[in-house]
Amino acid sequence: MKNRKKKILKLLSTTVMVSVVLFVALYCVSHLKYERSVMATLAEVWMVLIDRDSIYEEGAGYIENIELREKTNLEPHEKPAGVSMDIPYYYQYEHNMQVYYFNMETFTDTLLIYIPGGGYLNNPLKYHWKLINNVSQNAECPVVMPIYPKLPHYTCEESYEVMMEFYLDIASREGVKHIIFAGDSSGGGMSLVLAQKIRDLDIDIIEPEQLFLYVPWMDVTMENEKIMEIEPVDPMLGLYGTVDIGKKWAGNLDRKDPMVSPIYGTFEDLGYISLFTGTRDMLCPDNIKFSEILTEQGIEHTFVLKEGLDHPYPLFPTPEAKEAQQMLIDAIIETKG
Repeated sequence: MKNRKKKILKLLSTTVMVSVVLFVALYCVSHLKYERSVMATLAEVWMVLIDRDSIYEEGAGYIENIELREKTNLEPHEKPAGVSMDIPYYYQYEHNMQVYYFNMETFTDTLLIYIPGGGYLNNPLKYHWKLINNVSQNAECPVVMPIYPKLPHYTCEESYEVMMEFYLDIASREGVKHIIFAGDSSGGGMSLVLAQKIRDLDIDIIEPEQLFLYVPWMDVTMENEKIMEIEPVDPMLGLYGTVDIGKKWAGNLDRKDPMVSPIYGTFEDLGYISLFTGTRDMLCPDNIKFSEILTEQGIEHTFVLKEGLDHPYPLFPTPEAKEAQQMLIDAIIETKG
């Protein structure tokens, strides 16, 4: 009996020691090598383990995902399993697309329109829902999330036609005085394109006052040479899939048309831009380029560049994401009447 207890205690002490050593090693690698939190490292490990970037790499994974979206993108989008929402929500169909409304009883005069990423192909992940839950609850602000028309059934021209109709409707509703755009990845790119198109309208309409662009997809050509340096370490994206999706999204337009790649547009007289990106994200080089363009043109903006973070870092359960979301929360609170 005593020997058995000794063996158990020895096993427990060994387990504790190994756990401590592993945590110290993980902490050192995270903070000293990558300059990021332990949770950010674990998020990257998780993406590698599930082989997340396979849906953007040439091969069966990419083809299978395209075929899957041919079916699922015609079906209603539902809250992902395992997500608990602390705010009320509902959806309805408007302008031939599904639109989710969150926390609408908190409405005063400010709306956040969140456009989720997904490579213009995939519907929102659980992380989008969790972000909306966090931001809407803590800012006490309603959020509207359009499930915009996507590939493989629609191209950018068709999608933006629907999204502009949706925006004109939202902006003209009673009591709406302030609108903030936020979006990640392709949703960040779409937020910027919409802001440009709204600015260029020759009508009296409320324009988005702020644009929160979380690692936006600025240039679908993916021709920035620095992208190749990052692709091997990006656990989410792949060059083959992003280039091919960019061509499909462009449809009949040139890929450098501002409606396809907003970095080729103009940026004067837009809402205040807050731009976020991480250095282990393939979209980072064009995010840096975009910030440089804004600076050269004398356009004030906020640029948050995080070392060692992946795509799309503001969505994940990490301290860095919490910081990025808190900045959005603070902006909403300051804007509300």
